[in-house]
Amino acid sequence: MSTVDERGLKVVPAVCGGSLLWERIGAEFARDDPVLWQHLAMFALRAQADWSLEQIAALFDLSRGHVSRVVNTVRRDLRRIVEELSPETPAALFLERDDE
Repeated sequence: MSTVDERGLKVVPAVCGGSLLWERIGAEFARDDPVLWQHLAMFALRAQADWSLEQIAALFDLSRGHVSRVVNTVRRDLRRIVEELSPETPAALFLERDDE
């Protein structure tokens, strides 16, 4: 997942396990809910690893449509969380078009 900043430069968010932003997002978004952690994993596979909706659906034994809805919902929720937790981090990192 990437975006372009106001100067036209490509911006790619940090995805390493030690990233403070990603740790805070996981803690804020999923807390202790295993279903929400699964949803976050689906989003990460789609946004960071560029897996197809079909691949994610097969992995979790879900329909493609369900995965699409989950990924889009998580993307919208993460935009809000990033804006609240880290105003200096552009929410545009999560502004890619929704999956169909």
